[in-house]
Amino acid sequence: MFDPATGGHPSPRTPGEKWLIGAFTALGLALVFGTLLEDYEPVKLSVPFFFLSWVLLLALHEFGHALTARALGWKVRSVSIGSGRTLWSGLILGMPVRFRAVPLSGYVLPVPGHLRQPRLREFLIYAAGPGIELAAAAAILLALGPSTLFTRCEQVPVIAAQTFAAVAVLGAVINLVPLPVRMERGFATTDGLGMILCWGRSDWHYARQIDCSPGAE
Repeated sequence: MFDPATGGHPSPRTPGEKWLIGAFTALGLALVFGTLLEDYEPVKLSVPFFFLSWVLLLALHEFGHALTARALGWKVRSVSIGSGRTLWSGLILGMPVRFRAVPLSGYVLPVPGHLRQPRLREFLIYAAGPGIELAAAAAILLALGPSTLFTRCEQVPVIAAQTFAAVAVLGAVINLVPLPVRMERGFATTDGLGMILCWGRSDWHYARQIDCSPGAE
């Protein structure tokens, strides 16, 4: 989660860059399907399930930020799922949302609706992304039980659930590592770093962002 003014998800700027991304995507898909078809066994389905889980959890992660911001009285200016070219944009639950072509990362742009406990609220908004991923993994653990979740299985629904839980934990851990992320137009922060930095921000930092427009999300 970060302000895209300090970082960004630029689309490929030239036909050559677009062709290169398309070629690598096609090659990756060919390798995945080749691996599945060679000596097929159900456990190999964890490969496509990994990518599907990543996309679903990316959306879940970003909406976790956005819905927490709204619950805490902040406004949501933008939700971006993925990076690169916009495939669809519109309103979801009253929030402007864009789904983009490369589902590797995303961002939410929340702004304070008031100045009551802004640091705590921003901390909770940052924490909501990895928090909802860990909650999803915990729900699967409770539903399947440890003996099923951590045991090799040939049942496709169980393999899908195991993969989803593993990707959820992986995504949460990655986002909680406190690191700056270099972007083309500046730096972004992981959720873990944002959770640390928000405690050192001044009241002026929040006051200059505050959005008092009635009914705006």
